Amino acid sequence: MATMSATVNGWRARASKVWYPTDGSWKADGSSTGINASISSPGGNNKYGIIIKVTTPNDAKIGSISNLSITFEVYSRGTTTGTLYGSLRTTYTDSTSSDTESTFRTNAVGSEASKTGISTSSTSPSTVTMSFSGTFSKNTSYYLFLYTKSTSHIYGVDNSWNGSASITYAVQTYAVTYNANGGSGAPSTQYKTHGTALTLSSTKPTKSSTSAGSYTVTLNANGGTCSSASLSAARTTKYTFSKWNTNSSGTGTSYASGASYTTNAALALYAIYTSSTTTASVTLPTPTRDGYEFLGWATSSTASSGSTGSYTPTASVTLYAIWAVQGLVYIGNEAYQIYIGNGSSWDLYAPYVGNGSDWDFCS
Repeated sequence: MATMSATVNGWRARASKVWYPTDGSWKADGSSTGINASISSPGGNNKYGIIIKVTTPNDAKIGSISNLSITFEVYSRGTTTGTLYGSLRTTYTDSTSSDTESTFRTNAVGSEASKTGISTSSTSPSTVTMSFSGTFSKNTSYYLFLYTKSTSHIYGVDNSWNGSASITYAVQTYAVTYNANGGSGAPSTQYKTHGTALTLSSTKPTKSSTSAGSYTVTLNANGGTCSSASLSAARTTKYTFSKWNTNSSGTGTSYASGASYTTNAALALYAIYTSSTTTASVTLPTPTRDGYEFLGWATSSTASSGSTGSYTPTASVTLYAIWAVQGLVYIGNEAYQIYIGNGSSWDLYAPYVGNGSDWDFCS
């Protein structure tokens, strides 16, 4: 994630309190742009300190703040060289001696900062920047406590002090998560940067086919015999990715794969699928019946023709074997049956003519 550094317009660090050693309490400084006070060793009764209050901006684009820097001017009394220290807290207690260098360090937010080798005179200020690394929040007040650790180092902050503050921050991002919603292969989480459009992932999840039960094909040999009494035609539901939606049932806001997302807010998306159900075909067996020729399977026992081979049912169904008498020949509307064979040898018998009920000899 990219980080950015910025000095926020109108955001200025300024002194809010000076702790004088005379009564051990914080006094209002009264200045508008700076303070005129001394800093010496915080040990013993010489507990001098300066508080500078910095409030981070309430900017929607700012995410986590990883560095907070405060710049100001320092003067020395005479010509001295030393180290100036600084600690940050989110709160301080007014009119009490509990706010000391020790308590500020113990309850510090972020790292302790220091500026070494400062060499200035009362007429030539030194610009000092205190940088604190850590995790800071936006729209939050932080209090910088400046102090020294040696009685030989005494510094002043001039009344003409003109400070500024800057932050290093990660631009606010919003997580866009993807849920395969019963499928697999959902895209990884994306992060939308504040104020910048995000192209949603073009990766499409998949969802495995599921069983939709089966249709039963019951076989009635209709006077014959058959190797199977019934067949099962499996039904399968297949799923195809259609779109993304903010609701798992598809009743929310829809987004196409690869669409542009512009809202500055987190987004949870669920895969929506279209479905189609197919039925597998079955192979119809061939039944047998002495003296009859098999014509196929039909849904009516009195049909004159039927299906053979591959068959795809549209529902559970009963099929009947359809038969025709062997040797029956139709000439016009009359049926002729020819008998061949006497059981042991083959002889040609005279044909008989059927009239629909009785058989008459045909000369």
